Amino acid sequence: ELKEVRMDMDALREEYDSRVSDLTGDVDRVRSEYEKQLNGMNDDTDELEKELEDTKKELEEAKKELEALEGESADLTETVEAMEKNMGAVRDDFSSRLDAMREEMLA
Repeated sequence: ELKEVRMDMDALREEYDSRVSDLTGDVDRVRSEYEKQLNGMNDDTDELEKELEDTKKELEEAKKELEALEGESADLTETVEAMEKNMGAVRDDFSSRLDAMREEMLA
């Protein structure tokens, strides 16, 4: 009878060891799957952070270009205003010369 009990204990121990081995394998597979997912998420995060940094740089460049264009626009506005003044002065001068010539011709 003692022999049978030992055989039963050995069988239970083998079954227990086999079950522990199966469960350990399952845990390792799940852990490996989650680690792959985590690594993928980390890679995605790194890529998104790089894209964000690139977008920030593009935005800064666009701001600088906008400031430069605003400066050019102000310069052009001043030039146009000066030209308009100049054209007004030329028009006034031309009108006064025409008036003087008419008066001379009528006199």
